[in-house]
Amino acid sequence: MIKSICREAELRNDYLKGQIDTIYFGGGTPSLVPAEDLQFIIDKLQSIFKINTDAEITLEANPDDINKEKLIAWKK
Repeated sequence: MIKSICREAELRNDYLKGQIDTIYFGGGTPSLVPAEDLQFIIDKLQSIFKINTDAEITLEANPDDINKEKLIAWKK
């Protein structure tokens, strides 16, 4: 799944022009995706698109899936 998301971004590298101000992880339950995989996606997006250094990154989460360790990892 992670590789497919990154491949889709590569295929659409000419789709977005200018800087990206928002990245949204939603649909399904992205809070169940390991933080390392989310970071991998963000790193890949940064290598393809121009992402604003203070871009808003939002993650849809089920409150039952949230714990202190996840919050720390997501903040990074």
